[in-house]
Amino acid sequence: MRTVKIWEGRKSVKGLRRGSKKVTFTGEELGFWSDAHPTTDERGTAYRVFRAENGEVIIHRVNWSRWSTEDDVGVVFRFPDLDAAATQFRSVLKNAGVLH
Repeated sequence: MRTVKIWEGRKSVKGLRRGSKKVTFTGEELGFWSDAHPTTDERGTAYRVFRAENGEVIIHRVNWSRWSTEDDVGVVFRFPDLDAAATQFRSVLKNAGVLH
């Protein structure tokens, strides 16, 4: 387990925008999946899946853009366990290699 730092809200090339917040917890990353390639595509959605020390499953979704005039938008979803997360994010969890 390690300290994980993610964020929620809007982020520009200059950093987090007003009203955004940092989220810190102890846990481990279980998987990652993005619907777009970070080099060849200009926009996409990336998902990082974590298990916190208390067993909670945390999904960090970022709608990102390579355009400096567009903010990235991050949302943090928290679930008591993997089964609960799968009710909303089953395909993401499969694509990230967390569910088989």
